[in-house]
Amino acid sequence: KQNSSLGPATNKNELRFLTFGSSVTWGAHIPDGSPKDAFPYILSKQVTNLALRAHGPNLASLCTQSMVGDTHVYDVIVLEYFMRAEEGLVLLAQRLRQRFPNATIIFLELWYPALFYKKVEESFIFVQDWAIDNGVGGDGSLWDDRLYQKVMDTSRDDWALAPAQEAQNAMNKAIEAVGGILYQLPMPR
Repeated sequence: KQNSSLGPATNKNELRFLTFGSSVTWGAHIPDGSPKDAFPYILSKQVTNLALRAHGPNLASLCTQSMVGDTHVYDVIVLEYFMRAEEGLVLLAQRLRQRFPNATIIFLELWYPALFYKKVEESFIFVQDWAIDNGVGGDGSLWDDRLYQKVMDTSRDDWALAPAQEAQNAMNKAIEAVGGILYQLPMPR
């Protein structure tokens, strides 16, 4: 059975995507855009975006059947929950694999500015706090051209990505459990 709202692929090359994730996948913080400008809608014309702002995978793992329904068919499922992977990602992935045994499941590992910190002597300071201390992004926002320029004026060696070993372990466990694929968004050079 197949839901006519999604329908069969219009041609052999049009994959049917299902996306789950947090604010990024939902489409938050798109300058001068709408959530419909988020990356899932670039992937395919046939996409169902079930991302929820500020949520980890727990809710989706508990409500999988009611969220995806019984009649839809998907070729590719994208899960964007890296920083909250330990909050139910394995269960969500297993439920999706059971419901869609032939789908390719992609685990998307994103980075974003809030994960960076500046090395300061024997310690560190997260970029949002550093911005406030340096008089840019006073509201803690990372969407400030002055902040971008201030960071670019420092040495790349002064910055590092916050370690996320628990999230990485949970992501790896989910990938192994369902035969998923990891895609890591490349960082700028």
